[in-house]
Amino acid sequence: MYLIFTSRKTSNPLHCISLGSSGAGKTHLQSKVAELIPEEDKVEITVLSANAFYYFNRTELQHKLILIEDLDGAESVLYPLRELQSKKRITKTV
Repeated sequence: MYLIFTSRKTSNPLHCISLGSSGAGKTHLQSKVAELIPEEDKVEITVLSANAFYYFNRTELQHKLILIEDLDGAESVLYPLRELQSKKRITKTV
């Protein structure tokens, strides 16, 4: 996980999702490894709305470690998150 977290500084960072049963230690592992990353390089998110990623400016998330506490109930955020990972940008027209 540490190697994945440090890849944030590369042009094609790695990504991970921790899967496991409740109480298996996913959050604990993420928290402990994240302690090794400078605070200014982390964006810690507890709850996401469907449009959350559209409100960040173009470079605000660049080379940042995005730590999402729990994706339960945030299925609408998965598509823009995948687009950010693959295309490095997202747009939305209202």
